[in-house]
Amino acid sequence: MSASTQIDTSLLRKGLRLVHCLQKERGASCAYRAGSTEISSLKAVYRDTDRAITPRFRNALQKLRELGSHNVADRELQRLLVCYNSLIQHVVHEYILRFTARHCKTPPRTHSRSIDRERPKICGHRRGKSMGDEDQMELINAFREVEKQEQQQAEVSYEEEGDSSLHISRLVHLLDVFVRMKEATGVERATLCSIAAAGESAKLLLNNLVTEVENQRRNLQEMNNLPEGPLRDLTHELVVSLSPQMNELQDDILGGLDSQSLKEKYDSSHLWDLLSLYINKLHSLELLLVEEIECCDAQVDIQVTDNFAAEGSTNDEGSRSGTNDLMVK
Repeated sequence: MSASTQIDTSLLRKGLRLVHCLQKERGASCAYRAGSTEISSLKAVYRDTDRAITPRFRNALQKLRELGSHNVADRELQRLLVCYNSLIQHVVHEYILRFTARHCKTPPRTHSRSIDRERPKICGHRRGKSMGDEDQMELINAFREVEKQEQQQAEVSYEEEGDSSLHISRLVHLLDVFVRMKEATGVERATLCSIAAAGESAKLLLNNLVTEVENQRRNLQEMNNLPEGPLRDLTHELVVSLSPQMNELQDDILGGLDSQSLKEKYDSSHLWDLLSLYINKLHSLELLLVEEIECCDAQVDIQVTDNFAAEGSTNDEGSRSGTNDLMVK
């Protein structure tokens, strides 16, 4: 952790690891309830989470496991999913988003998600009722324009801090986007597993699924807007360019494919493997970003030390010059 920016990358890594384990446990618990995974696989996932969990969240996690270990009714499947979502969101906020909000000079878009939830949905699962479609889109576009101006102003105001400091800011902002997109993908995986075992609640789960896919695509678009350079090339190659299977799945979800057709078209085990591969890739990139932040932070420390040394040398020379002047007099 540096004295200049107070970036505790060790704590950040632990937070990202805990979130990753909880996301995998959430998906595995839903898959187990749907009959697409064995109890032995679920217990192996539990062990990974137990190694990463902090005492603060251990009791809440144990209650969730007790809920998921029983033959829950259809309505309880959604409750299980919502409870895991709430726990993960709390961990993300405490160990990751508080960090990114503190160190990101271009503010993370924590409020755009709630606004976009009110967008008129073209897929047929739900539509806005309180406002007309044109009014909603006008409001959203105006909000995004204000947000864009705020980001530009914030970036300009920190240009004076030097290239390394600004680069850290962009890395932290990108990490914030990765965390949000990974969670949306994790919810998608768990929801798809739940739909395989759902009855009457399947329609509501599909609505939630549409929201999470829209969140992913919005975050992908945000990555497309990155400045030209190695970061953009890396994220575009590994993340933004989705596999044809992922694109087809998301298109089906946004296109209004019903739960029965979804079950018939996609095997639950295949969906688990497809989404898990993508989520693991996102997690690897999260850790890579933390490593890059750590390197840039060290460079900022060196710059600060050099500046202090240069100022001290200048002061010493001024002091000696003043002493010589006094001796001449």
